[in-house]
Amino acid sequence: MPSTFSFTRETRRGFLSSIICAGVSLAFSAVSWADQHTAGVPALSSRPGAEYTVYLNVAGFNYSGTWGNDPGGNVPGSTLAVNDRGPTDTFTAAEQEQIKAIWSRVSQSYVGLNVNVTTVDPAIAAGQAGTDAARQAFYDSTANLMHTVIGSGLRGATNWQGSGDGVSGLDVISGVSAGTGLNNHTNWMFTEAQAGAANGNVINGDYIGAVASHENGHAFGLSHQSDFTGSTKVQDYSAGDASPGNGSYVPIMGAASDRQRVTWRVGDTTQGGQTVVNDLARMLTVDAVSNGRTGAADLHFVNGFLGNPIGHTMPTATALSFLGDGTVNFSLATGIIVPLSEANPLAIGAGNYTQDWFQFTLADMSAISLTVHDGTQFLMAGIADGVGTLRSTLEIYNGLGALIGSGTEDGSTLFETYSSSLGAGTYFAKVGSFGGHDQVSAAFNPAQYFDTGAYFITGSGLTVVPEPGTVILFGAGLIVMCLRRKRRAAAL
Repeated sequence: MPSTFSFTRETRRGFLSSIICAGVSLAFSAVSWADQHTAGVPALSSRPGAEYTVYLNVAGFNYSGTWGNDPGGNVPGSTLAVNDRGPTDTFTAAEQEQIKAIWSRVSQSYVGLNVNVTTVDPAIAAGQAGTDAARQAFYDSTANLMHTVIGSGLRGATNWQGSGDGVSGLDVISGVSAGTGLNNHTNWMFTEAQAGAANGNVINGDYIGAVASHENGHAFGLSHQSDFTGSTKVQDYSAGDASPGNGSYVPIMGAASDRQRVTWRVGDTTQGGQTVVNDLARMLTVDAVSNGRTGAADLHFVNGFLGNPIGHTMPTATALSFLGDGTVNFSLATGIIVPLSEANPLAIGAGNYTQDWFQFTLADMSAISLTVHDGTQFLMAGIADGVGTLRSTLEIYNGLGALIGSGTEDGSTLFETYSSSLGAGTYFAKVGSFGGHDQVSAAFNPAQYFDTGAYFITGSGLTVVPEPGTVILFGAGLIVMCLRRKRRAAAL
């Protein structure tokens, strides 16, 4: 689409409240607050230095002029900060926790891709943060950057974009369209507090994060994942599996809520002429040189967190790090599972995903326990952040490469544990993907979900094996002590 800007307007409401106080709305429309921003935003980044950046702006923004080339003439104007906070306010501790949850959820969605999800304004580092207009110019002129305004449901006197959850340009993040004015590196996710909610009217960060992932999926070129019966579209936003509960899935580019896992999907190949149905395959072809944009970079999978790559075969297994008490150092035992192929990422089949291998050696017979947790631990060390996009597996091999056991998946489907008594020797732990998920919904055509994302390992019972050098020095120390005692006895 070299000359036409497309955008998506979200109209689903999910479980967010649609109640807007008329008095607050009138007061808001009479206030000009450009270049002021709600304070207290936690500084968070998932992958600094990545090729692509998704900046989550929760502190409010004043957008200059119109947005896109929609015939309706969109005029965003000022959008209050998340949770309807004003520009001179400071986020409370409870609000900061939900902002972290928003960031964590978006980060988990994109953790397997070379994308940095951040709450740190990149315009500040570039010295272009003096005004919101300067920020906007910086975002639009910076390749491979998306500025996501996660703001209030109060959208000015014109109630821009109605009551929808969000709006985004389609396939706009890569490169820069010089001279066209249609870069549109800003999109929106609108929120309101949940009136009467048990959390004290604080926004639900986990849900908002899932929808923010959806909006940025559009920026990466993704259309909606819909539900079809035959060639008839039944609903634009796929509801995923027919029933909620443990092990249920829904697409990020669908309803993005009410099921346990919210993941990327391969949709129905009969979707009424829609040719892009594999979410990951589409995002990996984001390079937009053919659309007249410059500075675009190919998007790639990543196989580990920065500075902590894990071996993907038994011969290249990474040493499992553990502490002096025999527990696993979970801050180092962490990785990411992604599809094997970037050219043709396949959702179904464990063999179509990368595998991570860890090695550990036991000094003697030990009762060990290893648990693989699905998800990142961005919010609290050793605790999985909500529901991850990965459903993982765990297998244990001996030093000869023979499979000796597998982890037992918990009923929640969010972790699996291997517990056994193992003799002295070297062992390997392989973490893999469950192998994707076929949508369980008899009413609609088949669809497939990716099991890809982050994990980490906890465990106990791993005794330290003395290194050979340590044993030699220890023995030498005994000899010296014996000699000294003998010499002392002779002197007496």
